Amino acid sequence: AIVPRVFTTVSEFGNRYCQGGGPFAMWSGKSNGEELHAIISRLCMVRRLKKDALTSLPAKQRTQVWLTPEAKDMAQVKAIKAQLEKLRAAGNASEFEEKRLVNALYAASANAKQDVVNEYLETVIEGSEAKFLFFAHHTAMLDGVSQFLAKKKIKFIRIDGSTASTARGALVDTFQTDDTYRVAVLS
Repeated sequence: AIVPRVFTTVSEFGNRYCQGGGPFAMWSGKSNGEELHAIISRLCMVRRLKKDALTSLPAKQRTQVWLTPEAKDMAQVKAIKAQLEKLRAAGNASEFEEKRLVNALYAASANAKQDVVNEYLETVIEGSEAKFLFFAHHTAMLDGVSQFLAKKKIKFIRIDGSTASTARGALVDTFQTDDTYRVAVLS
C-alpha cells in the first residue's frame, strides 16, 4: 500500500518478509528483516530521533482512564468470549477459527466502548480549551469518534491508514497552527 511498485502483492510481501505463508495468508514470523528495513528506510520511512524532537514538544502527559461500558453494550462481547472459551475448552480449535474469534472480540469491544468513550470525550472537550490527541486501533472507534466530533461541531483532523501520505503533512500543519482545531484523531 505504501510503495506499490516495490511491494506488489500481499502474498509476495508475506512470503519474502513474514517467513513464507500459511493457510489464508496468516503469517506469523519475520524473515529478511535487514533487507526490509533498508528498503523502507530509503523509500518511505520518516524517522525523527526523540532527542531531536523533544526540544519542540511540551512535557508529556499520560493519563489512564477506566471507562465501564453499560451491560447492554457488552452483550456481543460476552457472547464472542463465550464462543472462544468453548472452542479452546474443546481442545480441537483450528488456529484460523481462534484468530477469527479473537478479531471479532476486538471489533466487538470497540463497538461496546463507543458510547462511553464519546461521553468521556465530551467531558474532556467541555472541561478545557487544550488540544489533544486521540489514538484508537479500530476503524469503528475512529469512525464513531469522528462522527461524534462532527456532530458537536468540534474541528478535528483525522489521520489513519486510509489517509493519503501526500495529505498527512498538511493535516498535521493544520492541527499545529490553527487554534480552532482541537482534536487529532489518529490510528
